Amino acid sequence: MTTRFTRRGFAGTLAAAALAPLIRLPIHGDPAPARNAAPQPPDPSAEAQAFTEALKARYGDQLGADDLKVIADQVQSGLHRAARLQSVELGNGDEPDFVFAPPALRRTTNAGGAE
Repeated sequence: MTTRFTRRGFAGTLAAAALAPLIRLPIHGDPAPARNAAPQPPDPSAEAQAFTEALKARYGDQLGADDLKVIADQVQSGLHRAARLQSVELGNGDEPDFVFAPPALRRTTNAGGAE
């Protein structure tokens, strides 16, 4: 069974995801975490480790081992969220509620030459 996402449903999911850390509600499809168990983040993927190694090569003298562990976990979390966003199938008719169009450029000319 496939789930059809609508713009309204997607916006609601984004709002719930933004508020979930504040009110500790489970996000759509995620099981509720146990109260007493500390969540264990998954081991960083090869891509997250590569990003972390690049940061270590550039800023290694300013970062400790604990800092690199936190960075690797945050990079892995960002990669996971990006993969979830990319997995949402958009139809041909799906588009934003508005299309940005910059205002027309106004040319001010001084016909008389004096200011």
